[in-house]
Amino acid sequence: MALFVALFYADDRILADQCSTYHQEVINTLVGLFKRVGLRTNTTKTQCMVLVPGTTRTRLTDRAYQQRQLGNKSARDCARRRVQCDICHKELSAASLGHHLETIHDVYRSKVLDIDLVLSEGREETTYRAQEHEDGLFYCPVPDCGGTATTPWATYHHFAMRHSGDLIRTPKEAYPRCALCGMQTIPKVLGRRHEETALCQ
Repeated sequence: MALFVALFYADDRILADQCSTYHQEVINTLVGLFKRVGLRTNTTKTQCMVLVPGTTRTRLTDRAYQQRQLGNKSARDCARRRVQCDICHKELSAASLGHHLETIHDVYRSKVLDIDLVLSEGREETTYRAQEHEDGLFYCPVPDCGGTATTPWATYHHFAMRHSGDLIRTPKEAYPRCALCGMQTIPKVLGRRHEETALCQ
């Protein structure tokens, strides 16, 4: 089954789907419904974007990044980790906790949308500079981030995971970005060994 996403805020909306035919049907239906209540869809301001699977890059969400810092390298690792229900103290997997709370305790958790991922389109790319401090750490220059790295490479890795729409320049280099994963890396390994790494794949 294809994934369909619809986000509405005031007079703005985002529609996303994996099936172009169904997507067009939904758009036609919405335009017709809006017309019934006197609303006209502004086609000159409507934008369409086609994303190719495997090459779409977005930054990690706050939750995903925090899990990575805790050692859970993937979403599967995060879902498999053992947690405890706050109400009955039963131990179960993290992926099962939400269903357990809803069916056993009638508790429904709200789902928070990472607004940065939605509003990133159209924002100009920013190049930041990273300086090594006296304690030997590289502090992320992005305001309110708070990320740290011990090496210039770790700084590039942090930006690929958390600030994929921007670039970072270390004191010595400003490496180009990989077209596949978005990681800034040494030019001579781009298109060769880098694409074989787990990070790029």
